[in-house]
Amino acid sequence: MGDDPPGPKRSIRKMVMKARPMTILGLPVLALLLTAMSPAARAVQLETCVNTICLGNKAPTFDSLSKQIGTWSRATLTGLDTARTICLYDVASNASAVFSFSGDSSLVQSRLDGIFVTRGPICDPVASPQRHAASVFRSKRGIALGDHKDKVISVLGNPDEIRDAAAREARDSRYANSRLGRRYGTQRLHYGSPSSPLLFNEYGLDEEGRVVSIWLSDSP
Repeated sequence: MGDDPPGPKRSIRKMVMKARPMTILGLPVLALLLTAMSPAARAVQLETCVNTICLGNKAPTFDSLSKQIGTWSRATLTGLDTARTICLYDVASNASAVFSFSGDSSLVQSRLDGIFVTRGPICDPVASPQRHAASVFRSKRGIALGDHKDKVISVLGNPDEIRDAAAREARDSRYANSRLGRRYGTQRLHYGSPSSPLLFNEYGLDEEGRVVSIWLSDSP
């Protein structure tokens, strides 16, 4: 991790070292403070579900999710194997959700490892013929399209990175129709997980700081 930069953490450490050690329930206050500020402490709060559909240990297989949903289509995004996707588009809310199953194993038994939600139709065919129960796509902790970035930060804390999708696409136009494209958020709040290296959350923001995409991934 290296030396700490000047700032609040260093000041806290100096104050505690000079003062008489304090404990809470037998644990040093300094240890509790540093644990609370560590990425690992925040990592347990990463989102893994949209509505009742989850990544990780609860992830459904392609077969079980396709049967649960009933009517679905494929994603039109680049940068992923669209044949290994289930895509839902809800006309009423003008929102799409893409559930992806990466890897080379049998598709039927592959487990869900990516969820991407955004505005507009990104499914082919464009609209599913029926309205799905999951038409209002929302994370388990209540983050939804249209929320302000302040809500994301209040739920997950400060991001590990703020990524510039507009600059990335300007360097390489092939990103334009991928999940990394600026149309899904010019700025991205990116959260990693030290305890689970494959897991990340990314929230795309428009110029007003509103969420225009939600990307939860546990993909290798």
